[in-house]
Amino acid sequence: MYTIKTNEENAIEAVFNQFSLFHYLALENHKVYTPICKLLSPESQGKIKQLEEVLKIREITDVFSQLADIITEEIRKTRPEGVYEKRVEKIKVFVQEHYRETIKIKMIGDHIGMSPNALCNFFKKHTGQCLISYINEVRLEKSISLLLGTNESITEIAYNSGFNSLNRYNNLFKRVKNISPREFRKRYEFDKVS
Repeated sequence: MYTIKTNEENAIEAVFNQFSLFHYLALENHKVYTPICKLLSPESQGKIKQLEEVLKIREITDVFSQLADIITEEIRKTRPEGVYEKRVEKIKVFVQEHYRETIKIKMIGDHIGMSPNALCNFFKKHTGQCLISYINEVRLEKSISLLLGTNESITEIAYNSGFNSLNRYNNLFKRVKNISPREFRKRYEFDKVS
């Protein structure tokens, strides 16, 4: 049966053939390669051939990885403007609506139609921020609203903001704001009275 290859298949085959020929010529015609092989035992020569095959596979994998990056970039260029911004907005809306729950990256990925790894890479690439950092940022903002607008305890605020551990909440708050939630609330109340 005769099949017609696509341009992409022809390009991939050409790259593969060109790479294989280059690799073969570089190894077989190298001035040191042949004399060294003659000095080695047949068993060592067999191991060298195995090593060459592993190296070829790694190099071929690298070539195909680079080729995949080029193809992905070309596909990206053909997408209409705003597609990525809409997807980022959809992710942000999901987090805003579900911040109180235990959010798993897989949940967001299922909602958006992406694998967890692809989702994290996509979000980082298009926002410059790690998705987990964004989720924590949203939760901290909500907790600050509760700290300033309610009389709820710090524990209640932590859990109502989506944190499942008071220690984790306190540590994250202190790391980001350089002050504990309790001190933050006291300082705000003092400023409000003054």
